[in-house]
Amino acid sequence: TYRQAQALAQSDPALASLAREIGLVVQDLEGRGRWVPRQQVRLPISYENANRVVQLRYWDLGSSVLSVAFSPDGQILASGSWDKTVRLWRVSDGGLLRTLEGHTSWVVSVAFSPDGGMVASGSDDQTVRLWRVSDGALLRTLEGHTKPVRSVAFSPDGGMVASGSGDGTVRLWRVSDGALLRTLEGHTSWVESVAFSLNGRMVASGSDDQTVRLWRVSNRALLRTLEGHTSWVESVAFSPDGGMVASGSRDGTVRLWRVSDGALLRTLEGHTRPVLSVAFSPDGGMVASGSYDGTVRLWGVR
Repeated sequence: TYRQAQALAQSDPALASLAREIGLVVQDLEGRGRWVPRQQVRLPISYENANRVVQLRYWDLGSSVLSVAFSPDGQILASGSWDKTVRLWRVSDGGLLRTLEGHTSWVVSVAFSPDGGMVASGSDDQTVRLWRVSDGALLRTLEGHTKPVRSVAFSPDGGMVASGSGDGTVRLWRVSDGALLRTLEGHTSWVESVAFSLNGRMVASGSDDQTVRLWRVSNRALLRTLEGHTSWVESVAFSPDGGMVASGSRDGTVRLWRVSDGALLRTLEGHTRPVLSVAFSPDGGMVASGSYDGTVRLWGVR
């Protein structure tokens, strides 16, 4: 049992070492440390067990962290920071694997390629950089934006990177050689967020011009302009089946849109300050939203 394991680990240094190998010492939300068997903390976080989520790792970077992303296998965490670096962390023990240096201003967005072999980073220095995870080598510097890059995303097949910028454009880059494939123009203010549909055929963009736009990747065509928000759109996300887009805005709402015709399906109200991030659950059954009001909210059909 947990109590027996805890007592043994406390009484014998060798057993304590073994306990660290087969379990994790974690900190709960009240700051109390406790030993938890490794298999317990690997349970998927779900609605049913969300009240049991505890802090597993803590990294003090000494600088504001603006973006984080897990590798597809969940073994590495990337962080982008005000200190102009990207850092790669080993999830299993919290070790720092690599510090990726080269940006000359804040790193605002990070994303892993679908195979986990690369990390893309977008920065206020107006560039996107592609890094090899295995050794931290800088593979490409993608230049062309004329204002800060606010968001980066890989296509599902890993062949392209999309970037959204303060220059009002979305740019699509070929990963293999860094070539600029397409520039998607139409927004009249900063593009804060970009996302590919899961089939890779569309890109959604959210902008300070208060709109969400849906683009066809193959020919740059603007398919839909989704209007209704009354302030900047900070985050966009496709549902897993590609049928909906969620958007979070500084107007404090989350909105759900139908992709096929651009219809506004639902406005989710409850946040009292700007919504900065939205995400669908993998099964499409829930939407999560994070806000300046200090809350994370889960929305679903009841």
